[in-house]
Amino acid sequence: MIPRVSCTARRSLSSRRSSAHSLPHRGLPVFFFSNEGSEPVHIHVEAADGYAKLWLYPISFAEVRRLNSRQRREVRQIVRMRLKEIVEAWYDHFRDQT
Repeated sequence: MIPRVSCTARRSLSSRRSSAHSLPHRGLPVFFFSNEGSEPVHIHVEAADGYAKLWLYPISFAEVRRLNSRQRREVRQIVRMRLKEIVEAWYDHFRDQT
């Protein structure tokens, strides 16, 4: 069984307010910015020394910085495993914004 995602408020990347969701699987920080609710469902991920932005439908990279192909595969795999939970958190967060 995969543990639930824990949610904490945090500041990240250019100090914009965000909601952070830490995936316990290998400590992968997954988050989204509160001011991006008008964009399609997506997440931001920090892994190792890199960063990625992923669209969730379909799962694809919108932006990648300093992640090698192995790290990208790992991020994609983790997102696939936790997709339902991440999407639910996205909609819960942005529903609370209205």
